[in-house]
Amino acid sequence: SKVTKRLSPETLELIRQRGIARAAGNRELTSEFAKQRRKAIKEDLKARTATVMAEAEEAGKNIRKAHRSFANYKAKMTALRLSDGTVTASRKTMEKIIYEYYSDLFEKPPVLHSEIRYAISLPEEPLASPRKHTGSALHTLLV
Repeated sequence: SKVTKRLSPETLELIRQRGIARAAGNRELTSEFAKQRRKAIKEDLKARTATVMAEAEEAGKNIRKAHRSFANYKAKMTALRLSDGTVTASRKTMEKIIYEYYSDLFEKPPVLHSEIRYAISLPEEPLASPRKHTGSALHTLLV
């Protein structure tokens, strides 16, 4: 996979050892391996960035685009806190929750019909909003 190309064999070994220590329930050893792993991953990614940038420079490619490609693939959501306070790390569950959230968000109108009716009933002078709509201009929003 692409991840194994970015990480050195030593870092992959640290990841494997941390997993073994975690499965064994040894918290101190897990913590130590985790610290070493984070440091090794950081160094590996710095080295990879430098290598890719040097390759881009030698090939005469746009260095800014090469650097941007690293920024685009950095962060991944690893866990999500639900409304009831529990935390889930399941990708399927997170995708479902995010899908439902945005579905609800876009199904609900940003302005309620009752708010539009109230604005229409206001006098013809501009409203206090920065857009300066008049009540008659809002008639077009009602569907």
